[in-house]
Amino acid sequence: ELAYGPRKLIDILRALMAKPRVLLLDEPSSGLDRQERARIDRLLVEINRRLGVSMLVVEHHMDLVRSISDHVIALQSGRLLMQGTAAEVLDSQGFREAMVGVAA
Repeated sequence: ELAYGPRKLIDILRALMAKPRVLLLDEPSSGLDRQERARIDRLLVEINRRLGVSMLVVEHHMDLVRSISDHVIALQSGRLLMQGTAAEVLDSQGFREAMVGVAA
C-alpha cells in the first residue's frame, strides 16, 4: 500500500540485507519526482560511503549519475561511446551530440 517512491527505497534497502559487495541498480530513480530522486541520491551516496558497497547503475537522470558516480560508461545503441569521470563524459561535446544530436 506504500507509494511508489518509498517502495523503491525499500527495494534498495532490502537488497542490502544480503550484505552485497556490489549492488546492481536499473533505473533506481525512474518514475520519481525531484524530491524522491534526491532521497535516492543521498541513500546511494551513503551506502557507498558507509558500507563500502560498489554499485553498477543504469540511469537516465544525469544529475543523479553526476552526483553518485566515480566512473561513467556511456553507451549508445549497446556500444561503448566513451568512459571516464562523470565530468569528462557528461560535459563532453561528443556525449552531448550523441544524446541530443548535432545541430546542422
